[in-house]
Amino acid sequence: MTGTLTIVIGLCGSGKSWLLKRLAKTHPKARIFDEGVADRGKWQKRGIIKRKTIARCLRRGQDVFASDLWCGYAPSRKIVLKHLRQLVPNLCIVWLYFENNIRAANNNCRLRKNKRDAKGHIKINRKWHKRLTVPRDAIVLKIHTLGT
Repeated sequence: MTGTLTIVIGLCGSGKSWLLKRLAKTHPKARIFDEGVADRGKWQKRGIIKRKTIARCLRRGQDVFASDLWCGYAPSRKIVLKHLRQLVPNLCIVWLYFENNIRAANNNCRLRKNKRDAKGHIKINRKWHKRLTVPRDAIVLKIHTLGT
């Protein structure tokens, strides 16, 4: 029996890592991958290796939770899906998509205490927020704004 892959998509500061930590606690046997599933420039080789690891887990029947901003970009998502379907023909995937709310995400980047480089993450959000699209059949989640 093949495991289920859940991919969490959202801007920097949307809550992807926070959600993965909660899912890890409620599903202790599942594998967690925080970022790096998609291919982005010089990280292409890492994405391929990570997808092969994810596929091995799924084929063993293990559920996998992964987050990746770049899976919100349709061309990247298409590449990821094609590769994963080659590796796991009967792939079962669930998409969780944090709303594309740049104001809330950037606010969280400024206020969060668990990550560095707020300016760098805000720069990524400004560049990519207009390119992100909701995957078909995705569950859309609201961003919780820190400090409210």
